[in-house]
Amino acid sequence: MAKTDGHVSSRWMLLAIICYTIGAVLYLFIAHIHSEKVLRDEIDKRLILGASAANTIIPADYHDRIAKHEEIQPEEYRNVAHMLSQLSNDQGFAYIYTLYEKDGEPYFTMSSQQPDEFDSDPYEDYFLEYEEATPEMRAQFQRGPRILLETASDQWGVFRSAIIREVSPSGTVYLTGADYDVSYVDKLLLDNLLWSAAGALVLAVLSIPLLLAYRHTHRKEIEMLQEINLRLGHDLSEREAEGQRLAKQKNQLTNIVQRRTEDLIESEAKRQTSEQILSISFNNSPAPMSLLKLPQGTFVSVNPALEKITGFTANELEGHTPVALNILDKGIFNQLLQDAHQDSQPPAVECSILNRNQVKRICVISSHRFSLQSEDHLLAVWADVTENREMQSMLMHSERMAAVGIMAAGIAHEFNNALSGLIGFLDLIRSETELDSVNAQRMEIVCRSAERIASTTRQLLNFSRRDSSERSPCNLNDIVNEGLKLIDKDLRSSGIELQRQLSPLPQTMLARHPIEQVFLNIMINAQHALIKQPLRRITIATGQSGNFVYMRISDTGCGIAPENLQQIFLPFFTKKGEHADEDSPLQTVKGTGLGLSVSNQIIQSHGGRIEVNSALDMGTSMTVWLPITQITETDNENRSYDSGKRIRGAREIVYPPTIAIIDDEPSIRRFMASGLGQHGYPVRETDDGEELLKHIEEGEVDILLVDLQMPKISGEDILKEIEQLDPQKRPVCLVLTGHNYDECLDKLKDVDYYEILVKPCKIDHLRSILDDILNTPPEPAQNQE
Repeated sequence: MAKTDGHVSSRWMLLAIICYTIGAVLYLFIAHIHSEKVLRDEIDKRLILGASAANTIIPADYHDRIAKHEEIQPEEYRNVAHMLSQLSNDQGFAYIYTLYEKDGEPYFTMSSQQPDEFDSDPYEDYFLEYEEATPEMRAQFQRGPRILLETASDQWGVFRSAIIREVSPSGTVYLTGADYDVSYVDKLLLDNLLWSAAGALVLAVLSIPLLLAYRHTHRKEIEMLQEINLRLGHDLSEREAEGQRLAKQKNQLTNIVQRRTEDLIESEAKRQTSEQILSISFNNSPAPMSLLKLPQGTFVSVNPALEKITGFTANELEGHTPVALNILDKGIFNQLLQDAHQDSQPPAVECSILNRNQVKRICVISSHRFSLQSEDHLLAVWADVTENREMQSMLMHSERMAAVGIMAAGIAHEFNNALSGLIGFLDLIRSETELDSVNAQRMEIVCRSAERIASTTRQLLNFSRRDSSERSPCNLNDIVNEGLKLIDKDLRSSGIELQRQLSPLPQTMLARHPIEQVFLNIMINAQHALIKQPLRRITIATGQSGNFVYMRISDTGCGIAPENLQQIFLPFFTKKGEHADEDSPLQTVKGTGLGLSVSNQIIQSHGGRIEVNSALDMGTSMTVWLPITQITETDNENRSYDSGKRIRGAREIVYPPTIAIIDDEPSIRRFMASGLGQHGYPVRETDDGEELLKHIEEGEVDILLVDLQMPKISGEDILKEIEQLDPQKRPVCLVLTGHNYDECLDKLKDVDYYEILVKPCKIDHLRSILDDILNTPPEPAQNQE
């Protein structure tokens, strides 16, 4: 009987081991699946938080500027990339980045760096095309889902990614993404599986002695039960049944307690992780953020970024409302609380705030209402857009200035046409008419006024154009010395002490004449500022700082009023001559208000800037900064082209030459015809280009004065038609223009002409050019195929 019972006991022992093994395997399999699901869900949540955090770090208008084809400056890119890299590395992400779609292809517009990439320049990855983007990611630019979770591979590895479709305040669509390395996720799952297997193995090893003891005890109990069974019979069966029921209930209670304990541990771990992520994002976010307790709106918590823009510490802010600390206007704050009461995510509010030093900043406040510990709270993000608004204001000002420049060009052209006839006929009247002293003085006043209008018109033309002068290797000291030769005598005769502090400078690429114009404009302003000053001194200093050379002109003059400092570079703003004595000749010298405006435009076209420091009755210092441009062998060559005096292929001219004038302004044609006719020149005047070309083809024109801007056929086209004629029929061409001389050089560099005459042109100057032509033999014509 004992032998049989031992055999039965061994079989039950084997069955228990098999069941335990199967249960352990099933437990490992189920635990692994459950752990993998929990871990992947947790990773996806972290990825979404990481991608969302990137949107708070990157400036709100960042992708709007990219959409407007404005290149992001390297320094701004590096700063934002550094903050993204810090967040990415703190959270264990592989990368955090943003994508923008251009011409149907996604491009990286911002990306974090891994620690081993910190030695490289993150700006090298700016606007890098992402050729391996998945179709789902590409589709996300045009439609949903807003959040895309996927596992994909590219040249950098295999990643689990969360990609969020974002829309900027101006409507620009872009994507923010965060990546985890899949090998990192797989390692976590493998570690979890190995630990579970190790636990099961340890439990199995520890259970063997228990099973053996149980087997031994069970055998004794069977023997005892068999003996007791002989005496107790039916009572033993009932007790065994009761014992089984109690054991079953105990096991059930144990399982319930164990399951609830595991759930509580898991929930607490998730809560702590969420709080940690939220705390890191809140405190490390570059966007100013605060937590307000409703309904009063008192500060509960603020991050360092908000402390920075308000000037208050967290201890000073917490427990108070923004109105109590005079940060926000009461009406705006009440409206914000009212909107939060009606909507969990109220619309953003743009308003002005005052910091601790009463300095005004412009912020866009975005908020979200939620419940925390059964109480309503408001999470507010204070986006500082002061610089953005200032940039918008500067852009609008720049657009207005561009419109003024276009208008000025048109006005100047019309003025030149009208002034050409006016000044021309005044010269004729003054040279041909004997006037008494009174009328001669009146005529002189009229002529000076006309010349002043012509000078103002030339400045308008300079203001309305971009600097088109050819640039060549120059030394700024040479430009200063050449400019001083023109005004040194005038300065010394005015009793002005001139000091030079010129340092050795390298050569750089400059438009010599425009820079010399800037120097003279500033020097003339300094001269006028010294009127009535006891100490009359101008100091000129040059030097080099980094990649810039500078020219500083300082005077001991009257200075500039603070309210005028912001206007000195505006066109037509001038105070020149207002403080001169009534009997001083400088009292009659009124500025046009274009000198500094043109100077500022010239320096900006070189990539430089003008800095102004001034105080009333203390003097003014203007510093011109110009970048040092590397000079190549090509730059050292003669880059300019021949500016005139070309008669190649023109026929020999017999005196008196037949002169033709074509201009759409009748007064210009008539004064030139009248002035030249008095010297015996046959003159034909017209405004019809086609009729003129017929006379030229018949060889009836020796010298042609042609206006560039004509209604039917332009002067440039007329010159090109003449080049196609037989050399024996080509006239010598003089170009008339109401625009800038340098602009005409650019336009006419591919055609032949003798000289460019800028309106208004005096008849004496025109006669001297004609004499030069008649004394200059023509060049031989080139062979034509």
